[in-house]
Amino acid sequence: MKTSLATAFLDLSEGRDSLDRHFPDRSTVRTIVDETGSVLDGEAVVVVKPYDARLGPTERSATLLVNADLRNKYEQIHAVVDRARGELASALKKQSGSRATEREVSKTFANHDDRFVEAILTVYDEVVAREDSQFAQVPHNVIFEPRVVALLENPEFRNALSDYVDRYDELLEASQYFHRGRFSYYDAEQVAKNLRGHGFFDAKHSLRLNGADSHELTTAHEFEEVVAREKQAITDDPELRRKFMGIEKQLTTNASVREFWAYVSANRWLIPELGDLAALSRELWLSYLKATQDAMTDLVAHYRAAQDQLSHIKGVAANEGKLWQRVIEIFNQRFYVPFKLEVTNQLDVVLGLADLPNLAFTFIEGEHEAPVARDELVTALSQGERRALYILNVLFEVEARKQAGMPTLFVIDDIADSFDYRNKYAIVRYLEEIHRVRHFRQIILTHNFDFLRTLASRFVGYGQCHMVSRTGNSIALVAPHSIRNPFLGWKRDFFTDETARAACIPFIRNLIEYMRGPKDADYLVLTSVLHWKPDSTRITQAALDDIFRRLFGITGAWTEEGSVLDSVLSTAGDCAAKRGNASLAEKIVLSLGIRLAAERHMVHVLNDNDLWAELATKKNQTARLFQAYAAQATVSPDAMRVLEDVLLMTPENIHLNSFMYEPILDMSEDHLRTLFRSVVTLGL
Repeated sequence: MKTSLATAFLDLSEGRDSLDRHFPDRSTVRTIVDETGSVLDGEAVVVVKPYDARLGPTERSATLLVNADLRNKYEQIHAVVDRARGELASALKKQSGSRATEREVSKTFANHDDRFVEAILTVYDEVVAREDSQFAQVPHNVIFEPRVVALLENPEFRNALSDYVDRYDELLEASQYFHRGRFSYYDAEQVAKNLRGHGFFDAKHSLRLNGADSHELTTAHEFEEVVAREKQAITDDPELRRKFMGIEKQLTTNASVREFWAYVSANRWLIPELGDLAALSRELWLSYLKATQDAMTDLVAHYRAAQDQLSHIKGVAANEGKLWQRVIEIFNQRFYVPFKLEVTNQLDVVLGLADLPNLAFTFIEGEHEAPVARDELVTALSQGERRALYILNVLFEVEARKQAGMPTLFVIDDIADSFDYRNKYAIVRYLEEIHRVRHFRQIILTHNFDFLRTLASRFVGYGQCHMVSRTGNSIALVAPHSIRNPFLGWKRDFFTDETARAACIPFIRNLIEYMRGPKDADYLVLTSVLHWKPDSTRITQAALDDIFRRLFGITGAWTEEGSVLDSVLSTAGDCAAKRGNASLAEKIVLSLGIRLAAERHMVHVLNDNDLWAELATKKNQTARLFQAYAAQATVSPDAMRVLEDVLLMTPENIHLNSFMYEPILDMSEDHLRTLFRSVVTLGL
């Protein structure tokens, strides 16, 4: 029943209709309202199952933790940086002709495909310090087209290219004015351009070049003519031209290669650079960045300013993330498990950049620790430890809703089932904390009477405790009796109430067993009241009174004489004749009557006093009698089925202690009444 109720709330929370899962064709009506008659909002309902291996922190709980103001500021900062980044990327694309500028810059300067800003920061100072370069005009997409790169990496082509470069270097070394690696004709052209632009010769300055036929140059035109003649002397060198033709022979008719060679033919100064493509690529991108320096500087400035702002936001978010730390601390401190954990993406969750928290687990064994993945961890945990891990996910949901101030009804379905006691009481403590949150409500469902007693003793008022009874087609909520200590009331009424008197018998017997042992005379007398033994009918009410008085040191007496067994069976008959809910005492008396009537019937059918006397001295008398009974050829199948039900039910119901409330309370009074009548019908 409790799971069906929890499932109805789960359907509400997940926005689906409820149905009878066994009879789906039945018409189903679900109405869930609060104390004011208002329909409950599914968003305000959380159902906590006994265990759900698939449950983890939900997107809903993570969303509740997002700080909207921080997220907006975070997004605004990144929007400014992203805009500057886009402008630089666009400028580089226009300058270089490359379509993948960000990836190429990242690979060139950060050795990674996606670290554009990091790459820019790495070379920023170098770019600012350098001069403009002719490389800025070289189209990257022409030189580094894949088929061109394949050609440049071809060994035969590289040999031809190497021959050309060697001859070119020789000519530079032999030049009057140019020097390899120090002063090329491009450098000379740039000097001439700058001198003309700055009015050097107009100011009546002159220039003397260091060379064999050095003379004074007094005009820009003279200087430019000298540079042009020296350049032509190199490019028109017959041997260099032959080697250039040797390179051309290696070319294919591919359109991309033809475009490449057309460009190189017009810019032969680039040929020596083709021998080292990595160095050439670096030089090209540095030159492109220099040509787009304004956009680059804008990006760097915005990025550096953003870091200070983001640092502040992260500090605030870290405080927001204390909720996660609280959940982790609650779990690590209160629950006994062989691992500890932490959230690794706390900032991303608070800023709304990640949907779910990532949990890192560390397995602990003595002084040794080892990081472990969640799936691997789960396979190494016991069932109870897995349940404890499940509780962690419940904590996330609860704490997120607590921080958000979100009114919530938690439907707790036997969450403490199958836990060891340390973890069970950790759960009780946490449920008590939920109880103290003003905007939280709880419906706690359990079939564990010990758990019910614990909750009632901690924070659930008696008026808020209910027991559910199903009779026929109706379900009733009844006030529980004797939650904290039922024996106090039974003990008080021992001499006046027949039901309480009978219900006390197994309790008294347990106490004597604990105090004096199973060979004590009083223990044996009470055993003969709980089992049909040769002396059972001779035990009187006065004898029972005497045992009770001596055990508790009190006075009193039952007003009627007679056999205790007759009284127990008669009282059980009265309980079986009642309708409606049965109290715990009545269920115990029914259980006593069922077993006594069953053993009486089996002893009568066996009709073997020697066997009876022998079995009466052994443990598990009911089971031993049944084995002998089942061996009889005259036993009917109907009688066997009834007695098998007796064996399944009575031991746990009669031998009572704080752990044994659950079986009898979970058993329907209708079943007990029907079974008692069936056993009695078997006769003597």
